[in-house]
Amino acid sequence: MRLSRTQLLIGVVLLCLAGCTTERQHHWLTTFFDGVDAPPATSAPVSATITQTNGATLTAAARLPPPPQVFYHEPYTERKCAECHTTAFSQKLRATGTELCAGCHKKFMAKISEAKFVHRPLEKGQCLRCHEPHSAPERFLLIRNGQDLCLKCHDKEDMAEVKGHAKMGSATCLSCHDPHVGNTKGLPRTQ
Repeated sequence: MRLSRTQLLIGVVLLCLAGCTTERQHHWLTTFFDGVDAPPATSAPVSATITQTNGATLTAAARLPPPPQVFYHEPYTERKCAECHTTAFSQKLRATGTELCAGCHKKFMAKISEAKFVHRPLEKGQCLRCHEPHSAPERFLLIRNGQDLCLKCHDKEDMAEVKGHAKMGSATCLSCHDPHVGNTKGLPRTQ
């Protein structure tokens, strides 16, 4: 079956219109065809209202949770992929573990070399156990928030047996511990 030029033109026009707004579609259709119906009238979105027990009225939009905040690694947002990857288009990294991060985080790496105790994942170059390389839902590109991050590896029941942890409740571990280095076992923060 062979298509005529007219059929081919109609097919191309219809394909182009698939991604257009209703108004743009109407413009193009009326350019090529006579008798095209007017586009349907658009109406303002209807928002539901709810009256709370305290008398306050909320619209549906007001009840939506805020969009999640995302934190980005600066080289990633600036498209400086080659700072970590072998090329801007490669998945292969320039180095592995702590060696990769050391290229930019020199002050931090100096702090590690001076510490008596280093958090085991950091010591093994496993930064990605706690941090995301491109973007994350938490500050400092952490993969989880508060205790959820530490309890990914440390058992809560074991922690409760450690002196000072019995009444930790929902307090963040970082309020008492440095997550990377320290001069005392357990990495407690110094006052």
